[in-house]
Amino acid sequence: MKHSVLYLRGISQIFLLSNPVIGLVMVITLALLSSNLLFGCLLGALVGVITASLVELDKNKIDLGLFGYNPALLGMAILTFYEISLTVCIVIVLASIFTTLITSKISTLLGPKIPPYTSPYLLTVWLVLLCSPYLNLIPVSTITHVQAITIEPFTPIKGLGQVLFLDSVFASLLCLIALTIHSFRMAIWAVFASVLSLVFALGLGFDPVAIEQGMYSYNAVLVCIVLVEKCKSKLVIITIGTCLSVLITHAFSFLNLPALTAPFVLSVWIIYWLKMLYRPIFPQFTL
Repeated sequence: MKHSVLYLRGISQIFLLSNPVIGLVMVITLALLSSNLLFGCLLGALVGVITASLVELDKNKIDLGLFGYNPALLGMAILTFYEISLTVCIVIVLASIFTTLITSKISTLLGPKIPPYTSPYLLTVWLVLLCSPYLNLIPVSTITHVQAITIEPFTPIKGLGQVLFLDSVFASLLCLIALTIHSFRMAIWAVFASVLSLVFALGLGFDPVAIEQGMYSYNAVLVCIVLVEKCKSKLVIITIGTCLSVLITHAFSFLNLPALTAPFVLSVWIIYWLKMLYRPIFPQFTL
């Protein structure tokens, strides 16, 4: 039972929250909508926790699930880009070990005041993508359907589902339920960030397909979850963080790398660094 709770905490940390109930809701969501993503998530999280335990990393961080979510995200990302195979499974295992090991190194490099968040996962996935031509990985075939882009009533919350790589209103609603279980106030702010990011991206004329899929919103949701617990002046800081994440997401469209959660990480780090460099900018933002 204890190990199951630990495992679910690691998965819940994908939403940057240490709550096994949230982890369970996320597992159910993946089980209902994508067996491949569920497999990648569970395999990555398992390898991450085992690796952290074997090399005796910080036990408190292990208990909080902080060594489970980066490998879990990595497993889902790899199975989003590549067809499942024995080679892909081996890559997920090895990459999850690498991700876990560099997590503590990045934490040391950044110092105690700036968490690494999903940066270990980002670096590892980008490395796998760059090495994929030499690994004989088979890309997932994508079929593009040409259709009119419309903003439906539930489109503004699709960023929640995209945190789990799911372009689904149903997945987004389940993720919203998970956040509500943890904190109703946080769920409201997450919806606010998702809606704001959509409106901001539309106003700037960014890719309507990506906007409709929630690709400009999921990083804003993650930014909000981090900042809502750290700010007294929530509206100002969350608005800045949300808009910043949208701009960084768009900047990645000019690169040959997927943005993944980089806009979230960079947005929060920029706000952290601004606070440390010039505290009067954000007097009510606590590190």
